[in-house]
Amino acid sequence: GVQTCALPIFIFGTQFLKMKKLDVRNCSCFFLLFLIQPAAWAADNLPIHLIPQPVSLVEQHGQFLFDHSVPLIINTPGQELNETANWFVNQLTTTTGVTIQQRKSGKNGIHLSLITSGDKNIIGKEGYILSVSPTSVSLKANTIAGIFYGMQTLLQLFPADARTIFAGEQKRLGIPCLEITDYPRFAWRGIMLDVSRHFF
Repeated sequence: GVQTCALPIFIFGTQFLKMKKLDVRNCSCFFLLFLIQPAAWAADNLPIHLIPQPVSLVEQHGQFLFDHSVPLIINTPGQELNETANWFVNQLTTTTGVTIQQRKSGKNGIHLSLITSGDKNIIGKEGYILSVSPTSVSLKANTIAGIFYGMQTLLQLFPADARTIFAGEQKRLGIPCLEITDYPRFAWRGIMLDVSRHFF
């Protein structure tokens, strides 16, 4: 835990402060390390790293295994959704080496669906619901934008060395089973650059 990991820093700091000659720069570096390290330990304790962090993430037991036999099923027909699905197929092949095929129906596989009924205001126009079970992956959203953002999250669930793993003997890749609900917290997002701090 953080308390156990902080003990070596505390011992080092005690011995460090007993030195007769203290360099201000060394002191600054030490205290900066002391402040930053707990945050790094906290991040390492997170089971799944996603950017941006979703509104809700619930882990479940098991994995969904990807290989060439996994189909991509579009439950809501439409040209825009088909184009987004094609982008995902190409991106998946590029990043992992897994090539999947689109199908019109099926139980197991990746299901893409646009929400057409019920309360659509919960996740808004850019939100999505991603469910991963040992037998299927379900991605639902109100709009194509939500489906696209959900695909971005789905791609992040694969390991960084996915191509190397898939090229091994098993020829399969596993992603963790989970439930993710995500949507923007703010209607508008942006960045401000304070140019007055830089004079040329």
